[in-house]
Amino acid sequence: MKLIETAYALKCVQPQPKKAGKVAPWHAAVATMAVFFVSGLIHEFNMLFVFLEIHPFGNMMAFFLLNGVLCIAQEWFQRATGYGKRWGRGWMWSLVGWMCTMFFLLLISNMFFMSVNHVLYMCPRIEFLIRLFRQAMATTSPQKSI
Repeated sequence: MKLIETAYALKCVQPQPKKAGKVAPWHAAVATMAVFFVSGLIHEFNMLFVFLEIHPFGNMMAFFLLNGVLCIAQEWFQRATGYGKRWGRGWMWSLVGWMCTMFFLLLISNMFFMSVNHVLYMCPRIEFLIRLFRQAMATTSPQKSI
């Protein structure tokens, strides 16, 4: 893609402030989803080009798109409830927010690692490398004398 076309595409997605510092919610949502979509696309292409004989199944794309949806939901929740402005300040609430984030990431992390596990177990080149590594480790490990 040419530089001018890329700049125009980003201008269409970039949130335009209505007033000083205010961004329309749907502009921010579109920009957020665009960033997560591109990230998922890059990860899927990496899997495709590194492991040519294995087709990516879209698990990484689903992982990143779901993260985008969760980021938007968090922002809307904070706007609707006033979390962080009227209530929810302090280290205790920060800890609760961090724990919720880690819970959701652990809950959906299988979507990301499912593609990686599939490649590790199904790719013959990886199997060969693992076997070669085990043989090298077996020959270099010291033998116990009795």
